[in-house]
Amino acid sequence: MKHGFIKVAAVTPKITVADPSSNLSEILRLHKNAEDMGVALAVFPELCLTGATCGDLFASEVLTASAERALGEFLSATANSSIISIIGFPLIVNDKIYNSAAICQKGQILGVIPKKFIQEPWERKLFSGYNGEIRNIRLCGKSVPFGGTQTFVCNDMSAFRFTVCVGKDASEFCGNAPIVANPSASFESVGSAEYRRMSAKYLSAEKICGYVLSSAGAGESTTDFVFGGHSIVTECGSVLTESLPFSRNELTVSEIDVNRISADRKKSVLRYRDSENTVYFDYPVSDTQLTRAVDPHPFVPFDSTELARRCETILSIQAEGLATRIVRAYAKKCVIGISGGLDSCLALLVAVRAMDILGRPRTDVVCVTMPCFGTTKRTRSNSELLCDELGCGVRCLNIASS
Repeated sequence: MKHGFIKVAAVTPKITVADPSSNLSEILRLHKNAEDMGVALAVFPELCLTGATCGDLFASEVLTASAERALGEFLSATANSSIISIIGFPLIVNDKIYNSAAICQKGQILGVIPKKFIQEPWERKLFSGYNGEIRNIRLCGKSVPFGGTQTFVCNDMSAFRFTVCVGKDASEFCGNAPIVANPSASFESVGSAEYRRMSAKYLSAEKICGYVLSSAGAGESTTDFVFGGHSIVTECGSVLTESLPFSRNELTVSEIDVNRISADRKKSVLRYRDSENTVYFDYPVSDTQLTRAVDPHPFVPFDSTELARRCETILSIQAEGLATRIVRAYAKKCVIGISGGLDSCLALLVAVRAMDILGRPRTDVVCVTMPCFGTTKRTRSNSELLCDELGCGVRCLNIASS
C-alpha cells in the first residue's frame, strides 16, 4: 500500500441457503484468512449472509432479521480489524426489500449500498431497486448512510478510494473512484464466463480503474440456476487474477496499483462524476507483498509475433509520414548520414520504405558515410553493406583531416 498497491480479495464462501449463522461462520473464517494475507479490501458476494437463492423466504422477516443479527455479530467479531469488508445481505426499508451491501471496518458500518437495477430472474419477484438520494437508516443499532453513489476514501492515502456496485449496477458505473467493488451473484451458462471476463476487462479499461468481481458459488440452490463462483480482478483492461467457474477457489487475491490509475487518469480526457457522498476511513500504510506479475518491459511485447506486428506498425507510421513530407517538399533526394549505428540504420530503413510507397527508385536515397578517427572498420563496413543490400549505394567523405 505504501507505493500505491492495494491488496484486494474477491472472496467466495460456501453458502448454506437461508442460514445466516452458518454463513457468518464461513465469512469470518475467510475474513481471517484474508487478514493473514494482508488484504486491505475484501469483497464478498451478493447476498452472502443468506444466499442469493432463498426465493420466497426473502419475504420472511425471520430471515431478514437473522441476517441483520449476523451482520451485527460480524461487526463485533471484526472490531479490531482494519480490513474493509463488503458484505451482501437483504435489507427491509419502509416495507421494501433491497439487495444491499454493507461496507464494514473496525466494527462499524461505513455505509450501505442498495442495488439500483433489478435484472436477474431470481430477484425480480421480491426485490425493489433503489434510485433515491442518500438517507440515514438505523441498522445494527447505528445510524448509517443508505443509497446513492458513495465513495469511500482513505485518510492516510487519498489515492485509495473505492465505490461499491451491487450485481449488474457495475455496468452503469460513472463515478470517480479508482477501485470498483462488485459483489455479484450471476449464474453460469454456456459462454457466460467469457462474457463476464470481457465485461470486467472493458469496464476497467473504459473507466481507467481497478475492478473486483466476487461471485456467488458453492452451496447456492440449483433449483433454477447454477452459480460457479467466477471471481475476477482487473486493472485498466488487464486481468490481474481470476478464479474460473467451479474451481471452488475461496480467495482471489491481487494488488491494484492506484498510483498507476491516477497517473493514467491525469492524461485522459474522461470526466468523472463526483460522488454524492464521501465517507472517510483510516487504514495503516505499510508495505504490500506483491503477488501480481510486474512486467519490467511494459512497452515491449513478450510474444514474438506481437512484437513483429508492432514493429511493422511503427515502421509503417514513420514511412507514411516521411512519404507525405517528401511530396509536400518536392524533394528530389533524401540524404542520410550513415554511421553504422542503430539510429541511422532505422532512418535509412524508413527512407527506403517511403520511396517504395511513392514508387520511386531507392537510388533517390543518398547515403553518406563520413569516417573519422573514431570510426572502426566494423561499423563502416556494416553501413556500406546495408546500403548495398538496400540498393541505395553509398558515398564516402573522409573528414579525418578536417
